[in-house]
Amino acid sequence: GLPSSEPLPGTVHIEEARYVLQSGDLPMAVASKFQVSFEDLLSINGWTVVDEHVPGYPPVGTTIKIPSGWTEPPVKTNQP
Repeated sequence: GLPSSEPLPGTVHIEEARYVLQSGDLPMAVASKFQVSFEDLLSINGWTVVDEHVPGYPPVGTTIKIPSGWTEPPVKTNQP
């Protein structure tokens, strides 16, 4: 079979995940990337929304939690 070390895009994971924030990763974008609900993403990380902002949202490089039921995102191609 295929090596399990290379997850296939579109694979749904039943376990929680960890993700390191990249530049431009706003909460809504992260939820969309992993196909999880915005509310679940906020909840698992203990964040709240205040006036459409997430004041507790951490800086780039911080490891956050992704709730269970997330989907493996497509592999990014290196574009110039």
